Amino acid sequence: MTTHLQLVVVVVVVVVVVVVVVVVVVVVVVVVVVVVVVVVVVVVVVVVVVVVTIIPLSTAISLYAAIKCKIYSIIYTDLN
Repeated sequence: MTTHLQLVVVVVVVVVVVVVVVVVVVVVVVVVVVVVVVVVVVVVVVVVVVVVTIIPLSTAISLYAAIKCKIYSIIYTDLN
């Protein structure tokens, strides 16, 4: 009778250990996936912010330079 009880205890302990290991692995995988998703979202947001701020800024600077050159050329031709 005691060997049967010992077998049941061993099986229960093994099942509990397997369940705990599976739960820990699932939690670790979920945490890693969440961290990766957060990092990817942060990188995408930073890239979008940089692109949205730098591209219009450079476009505005080149537009300003073109307008300035045009104004100078108009003034120069009017003076001559």
